Amino acid sequence: MVPEEFEEEGWIPQDRYQFSEEEIANSPSRAAGITEESENRRRIEAAVFIKHVANHFLPKNTDFINAVCCNARWLWEQVYMRCNLAELDRYDAAIACFSLSAKAYDHLVKPRYLVEYWGRPKFPGVEFNKDMTVKMTNLLGIYEQLVASCVSLVFQPALPLPRVIMQKSGDYLGLEDDVIQLAHRISCDLMMFFDWCRRYDADVMAGVALYSAMTYHKVSMYSDNDDKTWIQRSGLKGDLKDSYLKERVVDMIAIYRKRVPGIAFQYATELLLECSFPEFLDFLETSTKPMTEENNSGFEE
Repeated sequence: MVPEEFEEEGWIPQDRYQFSEEEIANSPSRAAGITEESENRRRIEAAVFIKHVANHFLPKNTDFINAVCCNARWLWEQVYMRCNLAELDRYDAAIACFSLSAKAYDHLVKPRYLVEYWGRPKFPGVEFNKDMTVKMTNLLGIYEQLVASCVSLVFQPALPLPRVIMQKSGDYLGLEDDVIQLAHRISCDLMMFFDWCRRYDADVMAGVALYSAMTYHKVSMYSDNDDKTWIQRSGLKGDLKDSYLKERVVDMIAIYRKRVPGIAFQYATELLLECSFPEFLDFLETSTKPMTEENNSGFEE
């Protein structure tokens, strides 16, 4: 159920997971006076915090860590669109998103360790004895309930996020592992450090990631065996347009190039490609020309 304090006109339905530009510009936090610049900073800070928590508590498996983090970030964006983060601390919401995501992957982090990791910076100098740990554990439970109230679906790893779609699409297209790995890393960035999971559905993000990876690795978009487009062969939504994906790739490059000042982090794609990351951006930029605004919905009418 939606908490009583949020039951008011303008509450976004819980079964809505993508939002219009107008809704994003008038989110509860923006309406409370948080600027777009401050919003971007809080979003990145929460993403970096989630990644740090995941690296600390999860098995040292990059794919597993990225999967849990992406799910947590998806939850975070839903919270952001429904709660006023001028009043709700981003780290409080982020730790609850991580905890729920880890549980969804059957990886329960002991609450005592989790609340200490989260609580010590929050309350410096406070002794984390048994009573304090119990209080913080109860507080974490409250934040988890708040996060859960922001979404109506049962949050499971099978949620159709880009990584799930891409694995199937990669099989359909017969892509090599290095192409799939790059596409996975790109999709992680779109989920983790961009705000795209509140703007676009999983097919769009998967399409952008696949298109970028295939372009960089110079994989042919066409088949000699039939006249189907690569999108049709991939299993993505058939009405998704190639020109629309190119436009989103242009947007992606611009975001990659624009760092948030004062926050040190590396994109998943950057970690994978290392010193070749600038070359990757340059190659995509020269291979993808900005499209016109014609039919910007992304789908055939």
